[in-house]
Amino acid sequence: MKRSNDIFRKSGFIIIYVSLTLFLTVLGLIIVRQYRKEILKLTEELSDSRLKNSINQIQPHYLYNALASIREIMLEDPEYASELIYDFTIHLRACIRSMSNNDLIPFSQELENIKAYVNIEKMRFGDRLKVLYVINYDDFMIVPMSIQPLVENAIRHGIYRRGAQGGTVCISSERTGRTVNVTIKDDGVGFDYEKIKDEVERGERDSTGLSSLVFRLEKMLGADVEIISDIGIGTTVSVKIPAER
Repeated sequence: MKRSNDIFRKSGFIIIYVSLTLFLTVLGLIIVRQYRKEILKLTEELSDSRLKNSINQIQPHYLYNALASIREIMLEDPEYASELIYDFTIHLRACIRSMSNNDLIPFSQELENIKAYVNIEKMRFGDRLKVLYVINYDDFMIVPMSIQPLVENAIRHGIYRRGAQGGTVCISSERTGRTVNVTIKDDGVGFDYEKIKDEVERGERDSTGLSSLVFRLEKMLGADVEIISDIGIGTTVSVKIPAER
C-alpha cells in the first residue's frame, strides 16, 4: 500500500512538472510572439515617421525656389553659384538618404547637412539671417535629418517672420556627464507652445512633422526633447541624448 502511495505521489509530481513545463513553454511562446509584434509595430511606426519627415523636407516649392535663386546668381557670381550647387547637393542627398536608410549617423554628418542648408537660406535672405555654431562636442551618433528640421523651423517660423529685422539662430552641442545636449535657440517671433499643443490634440492643427521627429528621437535614441518658447522673445529646443546606450 505504501509503495502504491509512493508511485502515486511520484506520478503526481511528474504530472505537475510536465504541466508546469508546458504552461511556461506556452506562456513563453505567447510573450515572444507579442514581443515580436511590438517590435514589428515599432519598426513600422519608425519607418512611417522617417518617410513623413523626409517627404516634409523635399518640398517642390523649396527645390524650385533654391534652384531659381542659384540660377540668377550664376550670371553674376559663377564661383559663389558653384558653392551653392555643392551645398544644395549635400542637402538633397541627405534628404534622399534618410528615406531609404534609418541608421544612425555621426553628428558631424548631420552638422554638414545643417551648414549646407543654412548656406542656401543665407543666399535667399542675406544679412537678415545670422547663424552661430557652438560645437563643443560632436563624438556621438544621431538620427539622420533630425536636427536640421529643428534649425529649419527656427529660421522659417522664427527669424523670417521678424521681417527686415531678421535675427540669429544658435546651434550648440556639449556633453555633460552621461548626457549629450544639442540646443537650437533663436530670437525669432516665438509662439504659444501650450496653445499649439492643445490645438494639435483637438485636431485643429497639423503637427505631423514635429511629432514624427520627436517620436524618432525618443524611440531610436531615448532622447528627451524640450521646447520652450516666448512670444516676442524666441524659441529654444533642447535635445538631451544619453551618451551611453
